[in-house]
Amino acid sequence: MKTFWRTWTTVGVLVIFSSVSAFAQQQGLTIREVRFETFESLANMTIEMDLGLNQSLRTALEGGIEIGFVAELKIMRDGWLFNRELEMFTWMTRIRRLSFGQGYEYRLFNSNIWLETDSVEEALTQMGQLILLFEDPLLLRTVKRPDVYFNHRVEVDLSSLSNPLQVDLLTSNDWLFSSGWQHSQR
Repeated sequence: MKTFWRTWTTVGVLVIFSSVSAFAQQQGLTIREVRFETFESLANMTIEMDLGLNQSLRTALEGGIEIGFVAELKIMRDGWLFNRELEMFTWMTRIRRLSFGQGYEYRLFNSNIWLETDSVEEALTQMGQLILLFEDPLLLRTVKRPDVYFNHRVEVDLSSLSNPLQVDLLTSNDWLFSSGWQHSQR
């Protein structure tokens, strides 16, 4: 009888976790477009994202909490038995309310410079573009291979928040904001 209840408890926890993950992907962030261009000594990838905030995130932003986003890119190749991850890149961006006056400060994905704007929507539009240049000869040779593809996602960065807040938010559907892994070819 104990085994029966343990099994059903485990199944229940897995169902709840998978439904929370599915919910986060449905209402979350989206990757709109991915463009990839190769040249003789350079490759360029542009990822266009829609970084939207739900009401909970907007309330937190207005209350002074800095909201961060993480973009991840994996360069993948099919193997015999499994997919092989060749390289992985991670970028972070942030938005916060100005500590003085009206407006917001934000950083772009490839920058440490804080920019100012009056509108959250304007900041999110500017933050939603990630431009990557592959100049390293070894990496360039890898991304030019015909059997290489890319997996990418963007999500709200909970790791930058204080620990007590992280624990509360890990159980909140409003903060589990993710585009889910998306696949693109060259």
